[in-house]
Amino acid sequence: MPNTPFPISGVLYDVDGSSVLANKTIIAENFTKGESTSEVTNSSGEFVVDLANCPTQWEVDDVIYISYSETGKNAVARFIIKSGDSSCETDLYAKCGNTFNDTCKIYSVTSTCASAKTISIVEKDTDLIVLS
Repeated sequence: MPNTPFPISGVLYDVDGSSVLANKTIIAENFTKGESTSEVTNSSGEFVVDLANCPTQWEVDDVIYISYSETGKNAVARFIIKSGDSSCETDLYAKCGNTFNDTCKIYSVTSTCASAKTISIVEKDTDLIVLS
């Protein structure tokens, strides 16, 4: 049986808040289930990542991370699926360094998710999550 859709949509912006970032990978990770799915932004910086593309059905209270990173540790948007949620619109604002090896990270997020009160920016490494 297919998973229930839970589209996460938005626009990926550069640090200036008006320039969009095209052809960049957005990752939606269901941290609770240990699964993720990704999509590439279009020429307008728009993305739609659907949790239905993960192997396991999402559930209320699952912790979701939305990220964009070129290399290394990155900041991610974090929210928890609440009862009544069926989708999430989230605009991401990325800040990148000036050299090839610099990390690009999410520094700001706006959201119209029902659970928007719980959305936050966190630092995430392979083994460490620190709330900011």
